Amino acid sequence: MPPAASSRIGSRIIVSLVLVLVFLAAGGGMFFFFVEMTKKAIRAPGTPPRTAVKVIVAKRGPYREVLSGYGRARALRETKIGAEVGGVVRWVSRALEAGVAVDKDEELVYIDPRDYERALESAEARLSQAETSITRLKSDLASIARRLTLTCEDLEASQRELDRVKELAEEGVVTRSELDRQRISTSLTEKQLLTLEASESSTTQELARSEAEIKAATAARNRAKLDLERTVVRAPYAGRILNRMARVGAQVAPGAALFEIVDLSRIEIPVALGASQFGEVRPGAGAWIRLTEGGEVVWKGKVARVSPTVRTADRTFLVYLVIESGAGETPPVAPGAFVIARVGGLVHEGVIPIPRAAFVGHRIYLARRAEDGEAVIEELIPAVERLLPEEALIRTGLTEGDLVVITNLEQIADGSRVQIVDEEGTR
Repeated sequence: MPPAASSRIGSRIIVSLVLVLVFLAAGGGMFFFFVEMTKKAIRAPGTPPRTAVKVIVAKRGPYREVLSGYGRARALRETKIGAEVGGVVRWVSRALEAGVAVDKDEELVYIDPRDYERALESAEARLSQAETSITRLKSDLASIARRLTLTCEDLEASQRELDRVKELAEEGVVTRSELDRQRISTSLTEKQLLTLEASESSTTQELARSEAEIKAATAARNRAKLDLERTVVRAPYAGRILNRMARVGAQVAPGAALFEIVDLSRIEIPVALGASQFGEVRPGAGAWIRLTEGGEVVWKGKVARVSPTVRTADRTFLVYLVIESGAGETPPVAPGAFVIARVGGLVHEGVIPIPRAAFVGHRIYLARRAEDGEAVIEELIPAVERLLPEEALIRTGLTEGDLVVITNLEQIADGSRVQIVDEEGTR
Protein backbone atom coordinates (compact mmCIF):
# COMPACT_ATOMS: atom_id res chain seq x y z
CA MET A 1 0.00 0.00 0.00
CA PRO A 2 1.40 3.43 -0.85
CA PRO A 3 2.35 5.62 2.13
CA ALA A 4 -0.15 8.36 1.10
CA ALA A 5 -3.15 5.99 1.10
CA SER A 6 -2.12 4.54 4.45
CA SER A 7 -1.93 8.03 5.90
CA ARG A 8 -5.46 8.89 4.68
CA ILE A 9 -6.97 5.76 6.24
CA GLY A 10 -5.34 6.55 9.55
CA SER A 11 -6.74 10.06 9.52
CA ARG A 12 -10.25 8.76 8.93
CA ILE A 13 -10.00 6.33 11.80
CA ILE A 14 -8.86 9.05 14.14
CA VAL A 15 -11.71 11.37 13.05
CA SER A 16 -14.27 8.60 13.58
CA LEU A 17 -12.93 7.85 17.08
CA VAL A 18 -13.11 11.53 17.96
CA LEU A 19 -16.75 11.80 16.76
CA VAL A 20 -17.75 8.72 18.76
CA LEU A 21 -16.17 10.16 21.88
CA VAL A 22 -17.99 13.47 21.32
CA PHE A 23 -21.38 11.77 20.97
CA LEU A 24 -20.80 9.66 24.05
CA ALA A 25 -19.89 12.71 26.06
CA ALA A 26 -22.97 14.63 24.89
CA GLY A 27 -25.28 11.70 25.67
CA GLY A 28 -23.83 11.30 29.13
CA GLY A 29 -24.27 14.99 29.81
CA MET A 30 -27.93 14.90 28.80
CA PHE A 31 -28.50 11.83 30.96
CA PHE A 32 -27.07 13.46 34.05
CA PHE A 33 -29.06 16.68 33.28
CA PHE A 34 -32.42 14.88 33.25
CA VAL A 35 -31.52 12.86 36.34
CA GLU A 36 -30.71 16.05 38.20
CA MET A 37 -33.97 17.70 37.06
CA THR A 38 -35.91 14.68 38.29
CA LYS A 39 -34.25 14.84 41.64
CA LYS A 40 -35.07 18.53 41.93
CA ALA A 41 -38.70 17.88 41.01
CA ILE A 42 -38.92 15.14 43.64
CA ARG A 43 -37.33 17.33 46.21
CA ALA A 44 -39.51 20.44 45.33
CA PRO A 45 -42.33 21.06 47.81
CA GLY A 46 -45.96 21.19 46.35
CA THR A 47 -49.62 20.05 46.69
CA PRO A 48 -51.52 17.36 44.80
CA PRO A 49 -53.93 18.66 42.09
CA ARG A 50 -57.57 19.25 43.16
CA THR A 51 -60.64 18.06 41.23
CA ALA A 52 -62.43 21.00 39.59
CA VAL A 53 -66.20 20.91 40.11
CA LYS A 54 -69.24 23.01 39.28
CA VAL A 55 -71.88 23.64 41.93
CA ILE A 56 -75.34 25.09 42.20
CA VAL A 57 -76.64 27.13 45.12
CA ALA A 58 -79.71 25.54 46.72
CA LYS A 59 -82.65 27.96 46.75
CA ARG A 60 -85.98 27.26 48.37
CA GLY A 61 -89.23 28.56 46.93
CA PRO A 62 -92.29 27.69 44.84
CA TYR A 63 -91.66 25.30 41.97
CA ARG A 64 -94.05 24.71 39.07
CA GLU A 65 -93.74 21.42 37.28
CA VAL A 66 -93.37 21.60 33.53
CA LEU A 67 -94.96 18.70 31.65
CA SER A 68 -93.77 17.67 28.21
CA GLY A 69 -96.00 16.50 25.40
CA TYR A 70 -96.37 16.32 21.67
CA GLY A 71 -99.16 17.45 19.39
CA ARG A 72 -100.15 18.23 15.85
CA ALA A 73 -101.53 21.62 14.87
CA ARG A 74 -104.85 21.87 13.07
CA ALA A 75 -107.00 24.70 11.82
CA LEU A 76 -110.30 25.11 13.64
CA ARG A 77 -111.96 25.92 10.31
CA GLU A 78 -110.97 24.08 7.16
CA THR A 79 -113.74 23.67 4.60
CA LYS A 80 -114.26 22.03 1.24
CA ILE A 81 -116.68 24.24 -0.70
CA GLY A 82 -118.98 22.49 -3.15
CA ALA A 83 -121.44 23.71 -5.78
CA GLU A 84 -124.96 24.16 -4.40
CA VAL A 85 -126.49 24.19 -7.88
CA GLY A 86 -125.54 22.41 -11.07
CA GLY A 87 -124.39 24.04 -14.28
CA VAL A 88 -121.41 25.12 -16.33
CA VAL A 89 -118.61 27.07 -14.63
CA ARG A 90 -118.40 30.39 -16.48
CA TRP A 91 -115.79 32.28 -14.43
CA VAL A 92 -113.10 31.59 -11.83
CA SER A 93 -111.41 34.36 -9.83
CA ARG A 94 -107.65 34.84 -10.13
CA ALA A 95 -107.55 34.70 -6.34
CA LEU A 96 -108.64 31.07 -6.45
CA GLU A 97 -105.14 29.64 -6.22
CA ALA A 98 -103.42 27.72 -3.43
CA GLY A 99 -101.93 30.03 -0.80
CA VAL A 100 -103.83 33.18 -1.83
CA ALA A 101 -105.62 35.08 0.95
CA VAL A 102 -109.30 35.87 0.33
CA ASP A 103 -111.84 37.97 2.22
CA LYS A 104 -115.17 36.87 3.61
CA ASP A 105 -117.90 36.86 0.90
CA GLU A 106 -115.35 37.45 -1.87
CA GLU A 107 -116.74 36.15 -5.20
CA LEU A 108 -114.64 33.26 -6.46
CA VAL A 109 -116.70 31.16 -8.93
CA TYR A 110 -119.63 31.88 -11.28
CA ILE A 111 -121.94 29.11 -12.51
CA ASP A 112 -124.09 29.78 -15.62
CA PRO A 113 -127.18 31.54 -14.18
CA ARG A 114 -129.50 31.54 -17.23
CA ASP A 115 -131.58 28.48 -16.32
CA TYR A 116 -132.08 29.86 -12.83
CA GLU A 117 -133.03 33.30 -14.14
CA ARG A 118 -135.76 31.71 -16.27
CA ALA A 119 -136.91 29.62 -13.30
CA LEU A 120 -137.16 32.78 -11.22
CA GLU A 121 -139.16 34.57 -13.94
CA SER A 122 -141.57 31.61 -14.17
CA ALA A 123 -142.01 31.48 -10.39
CA GLU A 124 -142.65 35.21 -10.22
CA ALA A 125 -145.26 34.99 -13.00
CA ARG A 126 -147.01 32.14 -11.21
CA LEU A 127 -147.00 34.15 -8.01
CA SER A 128 -148.38 37.21 -9.79
CA GLN A 129 -151.19 35.13 -11.30
CA ALA A 130 -152.08 33.67 -7.92
CA GLU A 131 -152.12 37.13 -6.36
CA THR A 132 -154.46 38.40 -9.11
CA SER A 133 -156.78 35.45 -8.50
CA ILE A 134 -156.75 36.17 -4.79
CA THR A 135 -157.74 39.78 -5.40
CA ARG A 136 -160.62 38.74 -7.69
CA LEU A 137 -161.93 36.12 -5.29
CA LYS A 138 -161.84 38.48 -2.37
CA SER A 139 -163.81 41.01 -4.41
CA ASP A 140 -166.34 38.31 -5.34
CA LEU A 141 -166.72 37.30 -1.72
CA ALA A 142 -167.36 40.89 -0.69
CA SER A 143 -170.05 41.21 -3.38
CA ILE A 144 -171.69 37.94 -2.34
CA ALA A 145 -171.64 39.05 1.28
CA ARG A 146 -173.47 42.26 0.39
CA ARG A 147 -176.05 40.39 -1.70
CA LEU A 148 -176.53 37.90 1.12
CA THR A 149 -177.25 40.71 3.50
CA LEU A 150 -179.86 42.20 1.17
CA THR A 151 -181.40 38.82 0.40
CA CYS A 152 -181.70 38.04 4.10
CA GLU A 153 -183.48 41.34 4.62
CA ASP A 154 -185.78 40.61 1.64
CA LEU A 155 -186.56 37.16 3.02
CA GLU A 156 -187.44 38.55 6.42
CA ALA A 157 -189.72 41.14 4.82
CA SER A 158 -191.31 38.52 2.55
CA GLN A 159 -191.86 36.22 5.51
CA ARG A 160 -193.60 38.98 7.45
CA GLU A 161 -195.76 39.74 4.42
CA LEU A 162 -196.67 36.07 4.08
CA ASP A 163 -197.73 35.93 7.72
CA ARG A 164 -199.90 39.05 7.26
CA VAL A 165 -201.54 37.64 4.08
CA LYS A 166 -202.27 34.37 5.88
CA GLU A 167 -204.16 36.25 8.59
CA LEU A 168 -206.10 38.24 5.98
CA ALA A 169 -206.91 35.08 4.06
CA GLU A 170 -208.27 33.47 7.21
CA GLU A 171 -210.48 36.53 7.73
CA GLY A 172 -211.58 36.38 4.09
CA VAL A 173 -210.14 39.78 3.27
CA VAL A 174 -207.81 38.46 0.51
CA THR A 175 -208.26 35.66 -1.93
CA ARG A 176 -206.50 32.33 -1.96
CA SER A 177 -204.53 33.27 -5.08
CA GLU A 178 -202.98 36.30 -3.40
CA LEU A 179 -201.79 34.06 -0.57
CA ASP A 180 -200.24 31.65 -3.10
CA ARG A 181 -198.45 34.46 -4.87
CA GLN A 182 -196.93 35.62 -1.58
CA ARG A 183 -195.86 32.10 -0.79
CA ILE A 184 -194.16 31.78 -4.18
CA SER A 185 -192.38 35.12 -3.68
CA THR A 186 -191.10 34.05 -0.27
CA SER A 187 -189.96 30.71 -1.67
CA LEU A 188 -188.04 32.39 -4.50
CA THR A 189 -186.26 34.63 -2.00
CA GLU A 190 -185.29 31.57 0.04
CA LYS A 191 -183.90 29.89 -3.08
CA GLN A 192 -181.96 33.02 -3.94
CA LEU A 193 -180.51 33.02 -0.42
CA LEU A 194 -179.47 29.36 -0.72
CA THR A 195 -177.86 30.06 -4.11
CA LEU A 196 -175.87 32.94 -2.65
CA GLU A 197 -174.78 30.84 0.32
CA ALA A 198 -173.60 28.07 -2.03
CA SER A 199 -171.75 30.64 -4.12
CA GLU A 200 -170.13 32.05 -1.00
CA SER A 201 -168.98 28.59 0.10
CA SER A 202 -167.60 27.80 -3.36
CA THR A 203 -165.78 31.11 -3.58
CA THR A 204 -164.35 30.64 -0.08
CA GLN A 205 -162.96 27.24 -1.07
CA GLU A 206 -161.51 28.67 -4.25
CA LEU A 207 -159.95 31.47 -2.23
CA ALA A 208 -158.37 28.90 0.10
CA ARG A 209 -156.92 27.08 -2.91
CA SER A 210 -155.59 30.34 -4.28
CA GLU A 211 -153.98 31.18 -0.93
CA ALA A 212 -152.28 27.77 -0.98
CA GLU A 213 -151.17 28.51 -4.51
CA ILE A 214 -149.74 31.81 -3.25
CA LYS A 215 -147.68 29.96 -0.65
CA ALA A 216 -146.45 27.43 -3.20
CA ALA A 217 -145.64 30.14 -5.73
CA THR A 218 -143.86 32.20 -3.06
CA ALA A 219 -141.80 29.18 -2.03
CA ALA A 220 -140.97 28.47 -5.68
CA ARG A 221 -139.98 32.10 -6.20
CA ASN A 222 -137.80 32.10 -3.08
CA ARG A 223 -136.13 28.85 -4.09
CA ALA A 224 -135.50 30.08 -7.62
CA LYS A 225 -134.08 33.30 -6.20
CA LEU A 226 -131.83 31.36 -3.81
CA ASP A 227 -130.65 29.06 -6.61
CA LEU A 228 -129.82 32.11 -8.70
CA GLU A 229 -127.82 33.58 -5.82
CA ARG A 230 -126.01 30.26 -5.42
CA THR A 231 -124.63 30.50 -8.94
CA VAL A 232 -122.14 32.97 -7.42
CA VAL A 233 -119.87 31.03 -5.05
CA ARG A 234 -118.26 33.17 -2.32
CA ALA A 235 -115.67 32.60 0.38
CA PRO A 236 -117.55 31.61 3.56
CA TYR A 237 -114.94 33.36 5.74
CA ALA A 238 -111.61 35.14 5.45
CA GLY A 239 -108.80 32.66 4.94
CA ARG A 240 -106.37 31.13 2.48
CA ILE A 241 -107.09 28.86 -0.46
CA LEU A 242 -105.81 25.33 0.08
CA ASN A 243 -106.75 23.76 -3.23
CA ARG A 244 -108.66 24.63 -6.39
CA MET A 245 -110.81 22.15 -8.29
CA ALA A 246 -113.06 24.50 -10.31
CA ARG A 247 -112.26 24.91 -14.02
CA VAL A 248 -113.90 27.27 -16.51
CA GLY A 249 -116.21 25.37 -18.87
CA ALA A 250 -116.58 22.36 -16.61
CA GLN A 251 -120.06 20.96 -15.98
CA VAL A 252 -120.60 20.60 -12.24
CA ALA A 253 -123.37 18.87 -10.32
CA PRO A 254 -124.74 19.99 -6.96
CA GLY A 255 -122.22 18.98 -4.30
CA ALA A 256 -119.23 18.89 -6.66
CA ALA A 257 -116.09 20.25 -4.94
CA LEU A 258 -114.93 23.65 -6.21
CA PHE A 259 -112.15 24.62 -3.77
CA GLU A 260 -110.84 24.21 -0.23
CA ILE A 261 -110.26 27.08 2.19
CA VAL A 262 -108.61 27.28 5.61
CA ASP A 263 -108.91 29.89 8.37
CA LEU A 264 -105.46 30.57 9.83
CA SER A 265 -106.64 33.06 12.42
CA ARG A 266 -107.22 30.28 14.99
CA ILE A 267 -104.96 27.23 15.15
CA GLU A 268 -105.67 24.50 17.70
CA ILE A 269 -103.07 22.06 19.02
CA PRO A 270 -104.21 19.02 21.04
CA VAL A 271 -101.21 18.04 23.21
CA ALA A 272 -101.07 14.52 24.64
CA LEU A 273 -99.86 14.17 28.25
CA GLY A 274 -99.43 11.04 30.33
CA ALA A 275 -102.45 9.71 32.21
CA SER A 276 -100.47 9.83 35.49
CA GLN A 277 -100.54 13.63 35.20
CA PHE A 278 -104.31 13.85 34.72
CA GLY A 279 -105.78 16.51 37.00
CA GLU A 280 -102.48 18.40 37.31
CA VAL A 281 -103.17 20.82 34.44
CA ARG A 282 -105.83 23.52 34.58
CA PRO A 283 -107.17 25.88 31.89
CA GLY A 284 -105.08 29.04 31.98
CA ALA A 285 -101.83 27.24 32.80
CA GLY A 286 -98.78 28.52 30.91
CA ALA A 287 -97.69 26.73 27.75
CA TRP A 288 -94.70 26.94 25.38
CA ILE A 289 -94.27 25.46 21.91
CA ARG A 290 -91.15 24.49 19.98
CA LEU A 291 -90.94 22.94 16.54
CA THR A 292 -87.79 20.94 17.34
CA GLU A 293 -86.24 19.58 20.50
CA GLY A 294 -84.03 22.31 21.94
CA GLY A 295 -85.22 24.81 19.34
CA GLU A 296 -86.51 28.31 19.94
CA VAL A 297 -89.90 28.91 21.53
CA VAL A 298 -92.21 29.88 18.65
CA TRP A 299 -95.33 30.53 20.76
CA LYS A 300 -96.07 31.24 24.38
CA GLY A 301 -99.59 31.31 25.76
CA LYS A 302 -102.07 29.49 27.98
CA VAL A 303 -104.01 26.25 27.99
CA ALA A 304 -107.46 26.88 26.50
CA ARG A 305 -109.18 23.75 27.83
CA VAL A 306 -108.49 20.24 29.14
CA SER A 307 -110.10 16.97 28.08
CA PRO A 308 -112.25 15.46 30.87
CA THR A 309 -111.25 11.87 30.03
CA VAL A 310 -108.17 9.70 29.50
CA ARG A 311 -107.81 7.91 26.18
CA THR A 312 -107.64 4.17 26.79
CA ALA A 313 -105.69 3.44 23.57
CA ASP A 314 -102.47 5.16 24.67
CA ARG A 315 -103.23 6.17 28.28
CA THR A 316 -102.96 9.89 27.60
CA PHE A 317 -105.24 12.88 27.99
CA LEU A 318 -105.37 16.00 25.85
CA VAL A 319 -104.85 19.65 26.67
CA TYR A 320 -105.80 22.12 23.96
CA LEU A 321 -103.74 25.15 22.98
CA VAL A 322 -105.29 27.77 20.69
CA ILE A 323 -103.07 30.15 18.70
CA GLU A 324 -104.85 33.28 17.50
CA SER A 325 -103.42 35.47 14.74
CA GLY A 326 -104.55 38.74 13.26
CA ALA A 327 -106.16 39.02 9.83
CA GLY A 328 -103.63 38.37 7.10
CA GLU A 329 -100.89 37.29 9.54
CA THR A 330 -99.01 34.02 9.17
CA PRO A 331 -99.44 31.89 12.32
CA PRO A 332 -96.27 30.78 14.15
CA VAL A 333 -97.33 27.15 13.71
CA ALA A 334 -98.79 25.88 10.43
CA PRO A 335 -101.70 23.41 10.38
CA GLY A 336 -100.35 19.89 10.17
CA ALA A 337 -97.05 20.69 11.92
CA PHE A 338 -95.88 18.48 14.80
CA VAL A 339 -94.83 20.43 17.88
CA ILE A 340 -93.10 19.87 21.19
CA ALA A 341 -95.04 21.48 24.01
CA ARG A 342 -94.24 22.36 27.60
CA VAL A 343 -97.22 22.87 29.88
CA GLY A 344 -97.29 24.19 33.43
CA GLY A 345 -98.45 21.63 36.01
CA LEU A 346 -98.62 21.48 39.80
CA VAL A 347 -97.01 24.15 41.99
CA HIS A 348 -94.95 22.92 44.98
CA GLU A 349 -94.34 25.49 47.70
CA GLY A 350 -91.13 25.70 49.74
CA VAL A 351 -89.03 23.10 47.92
CA ILE A 352 -85.47 23.02 46.58
CA PRO A 353 -85.10 21.65 43.03
CA ILE A 354 -81.94 19.64 42.38
CA PRO A 355 -80.95 18.22 38.96
CA ARG A 356 -81.19 14.42 38.85
CA ALA A 357 -77.71 14.44 37.31
CA ALA A 358 -76.41 15.57 40.73
CA PHE A 359 -77.40 12.23 42.32
CA VAL A 360 -75.19 9.21 42.66
CA GLY A 361 -77.75 6.63 43.62
CA HIS A 362 -79.59 8.25 46.53
CA ARG A 363 -76.66 10.49 47.49
CA ILE A 364 -75.64 13.99 46.58
CA TYR A 365 -72.39 15.82 47.37
CA LEU A 366 -72.20 19.20 49.06
CA ALA A 367 -69.14 21.44 48.84
CA ARG A 368 -68.21 23.16 52.14
CA ARG A 369 -65.83 26.07 51.63
CA ALA A 370 -62.50 25.89 53.51
CA GLU A 371 -60.31 28.74 54.71
CA ASP A 372 -57.69 28.12 52.03
CA GLY A 373 -60.17 28.85 49.25
CA GLU A 374 -60.81 25.21 48.42
CA ALA A 375 -63.82 23.15 49.45
CA VAL A 376 -64.38 19.89 51.27
CA ILE A 377 -66.94 17.36 50.00
CA GLU A 378 -69.73 16.21 52.31
CA GLU A 379 -71.96 13.30 51.37
CA LEU A 380 -75.73 13.69 51.96
CA ILE A 381 -78.85 11.56 51.41
CA PRO A 382 -81.72 14.07 51.15
CA ALA A 383 -85.45 13.33 51.47
CA VAL A 384 -86.87 13.52 47.94
CA GLU A 385 -90.48 14.70 47.98
CA ARG A 386 -91.15 14.32 44.25
CA LEU A 387 -88.99 12.83 41.53
CA LEU A 388 -89.42 14.47 38.13
CA PRO A 389 -87.87 13.44 34.79
CA GLU A 390 -85.07 16.02 35.08
CA GLU A 391 -85.15 17.23 38.69
CA ALA A 392 -85.83 16.08 42.23
CA LEU A 393 -87.73 18.27 44.67
CA ILE A 394 -86.24 18.38 48.18
CA ARG A 395 -88.16 19.71 51.18
CA THR A 396 -86.03 18.44 54.13
CA GLY A 397 -82.39 17.45 54.53
CA LEU A 398 -81.02 20.35 52.48
CA THR A 399 -80.51 23.94 53.59
CA GLU A 400 -80.97 26.98 51.42
CA GLY A 401 -77.54 28.23 50.35
CA ASP A 402 -75.90 24.79 50.29
CA LEU A 403 -73.55 24.18 47.37
CA VAL A 404 -74.53 21.03 45.49
CA VAL A 405 -71.89 19.49 43.22
CA ILE A 406 -73.14 18.70 39.71
CA THR A 407 -69.92 17.68 37.82
CA ASN A 408 -67.07 15.16 38.17
CA LEU A 409 -69.11 13.16 40.69
CA GLU A 410 -67.19 9.97 39.90
CA GLN A 411 -63.91 11.63 41.00
CA ILE A 412 -64.97 12.72 44.48
CA ALA A 413 -66.05 11.14 47.76
CA ASP A 414 -66.90 12.18 51.29
CA GLY A 415 -63.96 14.27 52.61
CA SER A 416 -62.43 15.02 49.19
CA ARG A 417 -60.93 18.44 48.66
CA VAL A 418 -62.05 20.15 45.44
CA GLN A 419 -61.71 23.39 43.57
CA ILE A 420 -65.00 25.19 42.73
CA VAL A 421 -64.77 26.61 39.22
CA ASP A 422 -68.37 27.62 38.57
CA GLU A 423 -71.34 28.47 40.76
CA GLU A 424 -74.95 29.05 39.71
CA GLY A 425 -78.37 29.14 41.30
CA THR A 426 -81.19 26.65 41.03
CA ARG A 427 -84.27 27.80 39.17
